[in-house]
Amino acid sequence: LLDGGHRRMGSLPPMLSPVNEESAAPLNDGVCLSIAGDGDVLLLGTSTGHIVQCSWDARSSGSTGGSSHDVVSRGDPCADGGDHRHGAVIRLDYSTEMRAVAAVMSSGACALLRIDDTMDGIVDGDLVGRAGEKRVAERLRLERWLGEGDSTCASFSPPSRGTVAVGASTGAVRLYRVDSEADYDVHVATPWHVLSPADWGYAPADTGGCADVRWTSNGGAVAAGWWRRGIAAWSANGCRLMCTLRQGE
Repeated sequence: LLDGGHRRMGSLPPMLSPVNEESAAPLNDGVCLSIAGDGDVLLLGTSTGHIVQCSWDARSSGSTGGSSHDVVSRGDPCADGGDHRHGAVIRLDYSTEMRAVAAVMSSGACALLRIDDTMDGIVDGDLVGRAGEKRVAERLRLERWLGEGDSTCASFSPPSRGTVAVGASTGAVRLYRVDSEADYDVHVATPWHVLSPADWGYAPADTGGCADVRWTSNGGAVAAGWWRRGIAAWSANGCRLMCTLRQGE
């Protein structure tokens, strides 16, 4: 299942993998741990910290007798100068309209990546591959880091809100303006709002970390669920709309 309402995967051919067995070792893509995209773009986050873009259309492989998903593009935007200290890409979200990707790493770092529109070969704003696919992964560039090293998940709002919500292992949900300027000396953004069950007297041990965060289709509300217990929803301005945790419990 791919969220976002663009494409649902029911029965699939053989399992999605960034690479086939013959090319896995030299390309060092590891295994697929996360997935994001829309009706045109399919991005996979891997155990080696790479982001690989595959074709939606499975192509038959005569040499193996099975089928695989062709690699359209690949990139390594989360490595600091080639340093892979942030580990695997465990969660991904993609916004076509904001031309951005949020990548949550196994280290707890969260990278805000933007699509580079300055590369050669851009056609109507997109770099197009041999079969007409938009090539996104190789054009991703690190804009800044989000969170406090405790990120667990991330979700873009609709473009009208221009916000990305980042869940944390503390249970908090931090909201960042995608287009706001960061302090590039430290290369880390500051949230404009923080939503947390701690406001109602709940410690991280009570709820667990943030398991997932999602926006409504119109961007009017954001919802979060925690690993141990509890679901809550807030308005886009941070007012609590509902919560399954009793206040003051």
